[in-house]
Amino acid sequence: MIQKILYEMLQTYGFNGPHDDRTMTVDKGYVSSKLRCLVDQMKELTNGRGVSSADADPMRAVAIHLRQHWHITPQMIPRSNRYSLKACEPKWPKPSWESHLRYDNFLASLNDRQ
Repeated sequence: MIQKILYEMLQTYGFNGPHDDRTMTVDKGYVSSKLRCLVDQMKELTNGRGVSSADADPMRAVAIHLRQHWHITPQMIPRSNRYSLKACEPKWPKPSWESHLRYDNFLASLNDRQ
């Protein structure tokens, strides 16, 4: 269900998916009202509470959810109403085969001690 809501958030901006490289023109008033409903649904799924304050910016909450789950964020082009998707790197480094082998050897040496 969370993945479906994230996809609907991207569709509200006008994107076809997380790998869409187009730049979209967005009417902030129209998009904000649709995104507020999706943000409330996401809050209800994750926190158990589904009501957000009327003053909260739903576009900011959407950017946080997309960054957290899909490592992308809608980024506004300065001084315009156009948005594009920007990839964000996760906090943790990508796993490598060398690291796996090193960890496997470490576990083997621990087992040899016992």
